[in-house]
Amino acid sequence: MERVNGKRLVASVVALAAVFALAACGKSNEGPKVALDDKDLTNTLNNFIQADQQNCVSMPIAFNTPVAKDYAKLTDPNGAQLAALVKVGLIAETPADGGQVQFTATDKGKDAYDGNTPPGFCSGTPEVDKVVSNTVEETADNYSRDKVVFTTKLDGVADWAKDDAIRQQYPKFATLIDNQGKEQHSLEIESRGQGWRVLESSPVAN
Repeated sequence: MERVNGKRLVASVVALAAVFALAACGKSNEGPKVALDDKDLTNTLNNFIQADQQNCVSMPIAFNTPVAKDYAKLTDPNGAQLAALVKVGLIAETPADGGQVQFTATDKGKDAYDGNTPPGFCSGTPEVDKVVSNTVEETADNYSRDKVVFTTKLDGVADWAKDDAIRQQYPKFATLIDNQGKEQHSLEIESRGQGWRVLESSPVAN
């Protein structure tokens, strides 16, 4: 009889342990409650604005593509932009067949060149300057959707990016530099307990 009771005791202990194990698994699957962490927020915003490539000026034509020698007058491709890139030393013209010219990247240009789509020359690292506000738009268990308003800065801008020729031919790039810490932007971000991700963006009036 005692032997039977011992078996029952062992079985009860095993069953109880299994219940606790299942309960522990259920808790781990729930994930942590959503909480806004400043560092996580900043990293999310920085990753988004850096991937947007607003700190780049486009190369209006493929390298080694022949164009007319008086290319500065062309509108397709944008000859004035080509002339500006030559002026600041990012590209150099070389002779091509038929009295034409073509372009190659200089050493300075190679350092600044980004071959992503569209390809171009980049300067500075866009970063969050200041978070102006963070508003919870929607919240539920383990979920949050927030609207973040912030300003940006451009760290490490090269001298060529400040040249008047570049500023005139790439006005959006010039605006990015001029409006550091001034123009406000907004992003909607969401979290399901495993970090934040950007939903959408739109400019916010000053």
